[in-house]
Amino acid sequence: MTRSRKGPGETRFAQAVAAALFLAVCAYIGAALAGDLRPGVRTAPVRRSTVSESLELEGLVLRREQTVCTGGRLLAADGSRLAAGAPLAEGPEGTLYAPASALFYSGLDGLEALGPEDAEDLSVESLCALMRTPPRTPEGAVGRLVLEHAWYFAALAPADAGPEPGSCTLCFPDPVGRVPARLLSVSPAEDGQRALLFRLTRGGRALLSLRLTPARLILSEIEGLELPEEAVRYDPAGQAFVSTLTAAGAEEKPVEILYTGQGRCIAAISRQAGGLREGDTLIQR
Repeated sequence: MTRSRKGPGETRFAQAVAAALFLAVCAYIGAALAGDLRPGVRTAPVRRSTVSESLELEGLVLRREQTVCTGGRLLAADGSRLAAGAPLAEGPEGTLYAPASALFYSGLDGLEALGPEDAEDLSVESLCALMRTPPRTPEGAVGRLVLEHAWYFAALAPADAGPEPGSCTLCFPDPVGRVPARLLSVSPAEDGQRALLFRLTRGGRALLSLRLTPARLILSEIEGLELPEEAVRYDPAGQAFVSTLTAAGAEEKPVEILYTGQGRCIAAISRQAGGLREGDTLIQR
């Protein structure tokens, strides 16, 4: 019996078919391992996450500022740092000079006359009065001088919130974001509220635009690995553990749960070899 010999084209075709079948089998196995083809089994990636408890505030930013008024030519560039005695503007009455070392900022909101001295003996009543101050921009105003690096945030908070004075973090609306601060004082409760006074030193153009603004006082934060609550199980001794997907199948890893709530858990980031890591794949049962 004579055997037929395959041509080069047929050989390449057969090789292509074999390769396609191999890739299809690999994809099938990969999908099965990922849980897509296992009824009732789901997977989830392990991600780093932070849970924070915060206090919502409404308040007023106070700085030591001076409005610059001129009918002539402005000499200071917006955002420039000026030494004491540096020329600010030239006008009909001569040259105007900076009275002290200051930052020149062209933005105005009409509340530049309010300063830190207005927050002395701060109370809920006095802060509410400050926040109702009508804006007033003098004629010929072209900007303001920020005369001190430190600035203050006086804010209203619920009376049942009693944060202790000391270092803290405030979170302002974008683009400012998180800013380190120090809580200086907490007023007695009045009409269901308290007045808080913070001191801040971080600078930047975005911060100079803050005046009447909301903020969040960060009370506590827990950072770790976010896990779906149903992925966490416990052994008879009460040790929490999760199952992760590996090349060899499933592997159980012990975890330390720091927080549970809203259908998720936050686990401590393990420092041990083989511990749970960001990027691992959890098996949810």
